[in-house]
Amino acid sequence: MDHLDDLDGIGERRAEIGSALARLEDALARPIGSRHEWTNRVDLALDELLIIGRIQVGALLAEGGPLDEAVRAMPRLLATVDRLRRGMPAIEEEIELLQKELGQLEPAEIRRRLVPLLGRTVGHRQQVADTIWEAYNVDIGGPG
Repeated sequence: MDHLDDLDGIGERRAEIGSALARLEDALARPIGSRHEWTNRVDLALDELLIIGRIQVGALLAEGGPLDEAVRAMPRLLATVDRLRRGMPAIEEEIELLQKELGQLEPAEIRRRLVPLLGRTVGHRQQVADTIWEAYNVDIGGPG
């Protein structure tokens, strides 16, 4: 398949997303101390996750990308790929909304809203890896 070379880079970006998720979790788990510093750390971790996530979506889920080729070869993947394409923008929108509200929210509320979002992001990431495996028999997982 034409996109097999692209999958190495996708695996690297997937690991970067894993690292960004870990940094966000670390930011959330830190003691509040200075509320301003804590909120800034969380905001920076969210920015990083958004940037890396958009690069990944652009490379993998965009029209004409590796998953389009997989759907042409295996039409049964269409519903899964469509669900993945809808999933990341929904996550991005939720992150952007939360970022706009960070300054007005108590840290406990930020944590309450971000922990489930972390879970959904991890789940999306796992579904992408499973779909790539199903389509190409390539493990893009690795560490992270």
